[in-house]
Amino acid sequence: MDQRELKIRLETLYDDLVITNRETTELLSFISKSGDERRRMLNDMYFKDNAPVKVLGTEFLGRREADVTGEMIALSTKFDEFIDRLHKEAYGMMARHNQAVDLFYMILSLPDPYCKILYLRYFRRLSCKETMNCLYLSRTTFFRNLNKAIDLLLHDLEDGSAVAVAAN
Repeated sequence: MDQRELKIRLETLYDDLVITNRETTELLSFISKSGDERRRMLNDMYFKDNAPVKVLGTEFLGRREADVTGEMIALSTKFDEFIDRLHKEAYGMMARHNQAVDLFYMILSLPDPYCKILYLRYFRRLSCKETMNCLYLSRTTFFRNLNKAIDLLLHDLEDGSAVAVAAN
């Protein structure tokens, strides 16, 4: 991981750490509802009488006269792909959360003033000026310590003290 990637992770640290229960609940609910809708759609497609269906040819036949197996398989496959993408999104959220927890632990393990600077800047989301005022630091000292703190985090990542964070 380079300094640019670390800064990106630091910028999203709070959001990744505090995955809102509402956001996670809505995604999992959406996944569940999508699976239910898939089953309901396939049942309706199979059991409805006299609904027009396009079969391999260009003519439309009633359901009793047509073979809807191919259409059902195609729709089922696309629905499964959609639900798999939703699952990957949920897994991605959890992976980012786990990486953020490891990174936050590393921040809290840094010596002062580096710990305080990163905590205020990236966890509490204070601006640089607010962080400087909070810690009574000059602009030069603040940016020197901020860069040193980021270098210390990079060094810890390279040493493997947070393998989960370094693994993408």
